[in-house]
Amino acid sequence: MKKRKFLFFITLLTLVLLILPSCKDTRSAEDILFGITKDISTLPHGNVYLKSAEEGGAAYLSPAMISALYGEGAALYEFTFIEDFAVYISSFARPCEVAVYKCYSASDTDLIASMCLSRIDNLKVVLSGTSFSDIVSSATVRISGKFVIVTMVS
Repeated sequence: MKKRKFLFFITLLTLVLLILPSCKDTRSAEDILFGITKDISTLPHGNVYLKSAEEGGAAYLSPAMISALYGEGAALYEFTFIEDFAVYISSFARPCEVAVYKCYSASDTDLIASMCLSRIDNLKVVLSGTSFSDIVSSATVRISGKFVIVTMVS
């Protein structure tokens, strides 16, 4: 009986040691963003906004801009669930966005994905009937672990 308990304990300990490291994804949102954008040859000139940017810097995503992009209150609600982010937005030659949001918890990703889908829906309305409507129609939002990844490229 003791041997059986010991084997159970060793098996359980082994599982915990194998599973725990995979729960902690140490990649930054910026690394993932640049990994995605390096493969996009048609990426127009734009700006990258980072959570780590200093207020007032070129890469700083201000609360006012967050509200303009994602809706009033997003900076005070949805963005509180985001541990790290990197967002590329084109300079309006043609609409193009790639965004990576790393949530504090995988259980928060649905909320952030919903925020991103709402942005895409708003852009579909604004760009309806223009030559850019196909870009928004092909936009994707996917969840991978604690990350929400948005791509809207032509």
